[in-house]
Amino acid sequence: MGKSKSGTPFEVSVMEIQRLIDPNSSVSHDEKIIDKYGHPRQFDVVIRGELGGRKLLGVIECKDWKAKVDLPVVDGFITKMRDINANFGLIFSNSGFTDRAIEKCAKNDIGVKSLLQNDKLDTKVKFEYHVYLKCYDWKNLNVRIFGIGPYIWDPETTLNDLFIREQNLLEWFQHHLDSIALLDNEGPYEKEVKFKSPQVVQVHGQSLLVQRLIFMATRVMQLKHTNVDIKGDGIYDWAENSMSFPVNWTIEMKVPNDPSKWEDYNGPIREGFDIRFGTSALQYYKDYPPLNIEEL
Repeated sequence: MGKSKSGTPFEVSVMEIQRLIDPNSSVSHDEKIIDKYGHPRQFDVVIRGELGGRKLLGVIECKDWKAKVDLPVVDGFITKMRDINANFGLIFSNSGFTDRAIEKCAKNDIGVKSLLQNDKLDTKVKFEYHVYLKCYDWKNLNVRIFGIGPYIWDPETTLNDLFIREQNLLEWFQHHLDSIALLDNEGPYEKEVKFKSPQVVQVHGQSLLVQRLIFMATRVMQLKHTNVDIKGDGIYDWAENSMSFPVNWTIEMKVPNDPSKWEDYNGPIREGFDIRFGTSALQYYKDYPPLNIEEL
């Protein structure tokens, strides 16, 4: 009986990526090898190479199934390998492996692999990166005012109520916060502005003569996370929980750029395939730049 149409594209993809990962070896598809009993044994992919002047023979079994590969496949493959004296063997599954299949393959030095999705292959098993997003924002924006002369301060006054030459001081400070690079810094921040000559600050229609201002804010970070499907020409190893790629490899990840679509996260940042991003919330949204009060 010939191979089913559903299996062949998967086998060809395994062969092509194996060629990319191991360019010094000869990799063929759908080959029959005569075993020690004189019988032809079919293998989905065959690898021939050399190591230290010694010829090596590797064979691959490909299973494009809906179900995970289990012990019967492993047992049959071990027998076929022994009958042709193969040096190593790999099983590629498009739906993963049972735990007992992985365990038995490990004890018999058989690799348990799957392909990542790529432009040619839409795999049944999905692989994801765990992606972290550090969202930085500013809280508790305020100002300390050093003025001249008496003034009765309204305790309900906020930074948004203060103006210099029609420039809202909250907007100026927001614009300033957007312009500074603090990387991973968190905690309190202060910005002092000393005027060359006292400036008039308008507060609720009243005038206050001011010599300097100290703007204050607190930078906070909220950790968020999401899982992102990855695509590319690569191989996942179920036993090692690792990936391998050809030389000059590329992978594709579609990371959502809207922080609101990420989930809040308070746990530890894991090692391995995890990726970290950082973003800062924009404070100033208007198109025109504010008056630069530092030049006054």
